[in-house]
Amino acid sequence: MPELDILHGFYLQTRRIIKQWEESHGGPFTASLQLFPRAFALGTKTKSYTTCTVADKPLFDYAEELEPIPADYQPAAQDVLRAAGKPYARYLKPLLAGPLCVKVRGKEIVFAAGLHAMRVHFGLEGNIIPVPTSAFRQMISVDCPGSSKERHRAEKMRSFMVPPELTIPGARDLPKNGEQTMAIFAAIVGEEDTILIVDHNRLTRLHMMSLARPWSADDMIVDSPLWSALWTTNHGPDWIDEPELAASMLDIWRRATLAVNTSCPVRIQMDQDNLTELVNKAQRASSILSALVSMQEVFNGYGQHTAMDLLYHLAIWPGMPPRELCTDEDIYQRLRAGLSTYALQYSSARFQSRCLLVPNHGPPLAFNYTSDDNYTNQFLNVYRKCTVKMEAELFNYYAMLGLLDPAHIIGAPYVCNVSDLAFVAYKRYVPVYEYKAGSTTFYSIIAAACPSHWPGADSNAAVPNDVRAAGFATTIGLASFHAYKQNQYDWENVGAKGGRIAVERTGKPGRPAKARPTREALRRRAELG
Repeated sequence: MPELDILHGFYLQTRRIIKQWEESHGGPFTASLQLFPRAFALGTKTKSYTTCTVADKPLFDYAEELEPIPADYQPAAQDVLRAAGKPYARYLKPLLAGPLCVKVRGKEIVFAAGLHAMRVHFGLEGNIIPVPTSAFRQMISVDCPGSSKERHRAEKMRSFMVPPELTIPGARDLPKNGEQTMAIFAAIVGEEDTILIVDHNRLTRLHMMSLARPWSADDMIVDSPLWSALWTTNHGPDWIDEPELAASMLDIWRRATLAVNTSCPVRIQMDQDNLTELVNKAQRASSILSALVSMQEVFNGYGQHTAMDLLYHLAIWPGMPPRELCTDEDIYQRLRAGLSTYALQYSSARFQSRCLLVPNHGPPLAFNYTSDDNYTNQFLNVYRKCTVKMEAELFNYYAMLGLLDPAHIIGAPYVCNVSDLAFVAYKRYVPVYEYKAGSTTFYSIIAAACPSHWPGADSNAAVPNDVRAAGFATTIGLASFHAYKQNQYDWENVGAKGGRIAVERTGKPGRPAKARPTREALRRRAELG
């Protein structure tokens, strides 16, 4: 599931598209929103599923007569069929364009253009894909049954054919003669560039919010009149843009965990029912990891891999009970400061230059090897990895607490041997261990035993399967989504041909790239981890 790192990556990608247009054209990047209900998920006989919802009045005061349907316009029949009787049927027409505005908050992101804004929650593997608008027009002109094994469901949950010029045909063996399809839920359509909202698992959720006036960047500012209405009530402040408010929510969580006074500060808009639910969830959490993952009211944006890596940076055992963490002032303050510090790296120039770089050759859906390698090696620390490269200061902090000594029990007094410390800048290949606590998996470099009542105490340390050796499976990172993985080269498909691989000179900035990776480089990459 995309977490705060990926969501901020989507935000920064969108902002880059806007900025590049403004710099090259001297005006705002204008776009319009477009929905494709024919790709929306279907529920089952026992469980309904709603992909798209629409905000109620009076705050969102849009009236349909503000955008009359052109006499010659005919929406796609499949879209009309799927939208029949649904509130979002009113969006099946050309919508007015306007300057594109975007804002991210934890696990949610809002795109606004013209009279309409769209909040997106990406579910399990939803993502954005920027493509040329000309290619987008070509793509939506040809749809096909979706990937469901049930024929009648596949006919209703449709996909779009991807033009070959967006892909790398033959990079790997794919079914259906290598034809690639894409489940496009919505698009932000600009004059030259279009941002697609796609999800081959079809678990993405959209929420439409419409005004009687055009949206502006001021509407996306923290504490604007519309700010609280932009987001779901079960997602709290953002640890990057609202750190003080997020820290106040953390203090409420602490008091709820310790079962003391849980009144809310004035700035936190939470009714009594939501506050009661927060208290109940806080007291149900068996470990700090489960609290980080499940309580988005407090830890908005954090999920399995970001929570695990955060705890690694703070030298906290993932199974530590929240009550004991909240009782220990030193550990609690470490968590309070670390939540924002960890999150801030995903808005940094370093993250943008390492993981959001755009190749100077190749089609839009080409797999970005550099981004993938930089993310898994530099930003992913212990989650699903078998080793980690540590700064000496952090390594020594672990060592002095006895956390690397299997004979030590966490929390007991410990005297560290000087010989156990690192006196170099980095400690390479520090082993990461995998632990089990029921159905939950912990990843940590901690080798010390934890108190017997802590989750994971009876688990034996195992060596994790490294995410860097996952092959063609989607994993973690901005490059590792289904559409890109379909265009990742299979080293066994790349023939061992004589001579050098041709270099593509595109005239774009940067070193000219080879037309394809070498067979040996792909083989070595497949054996990482």
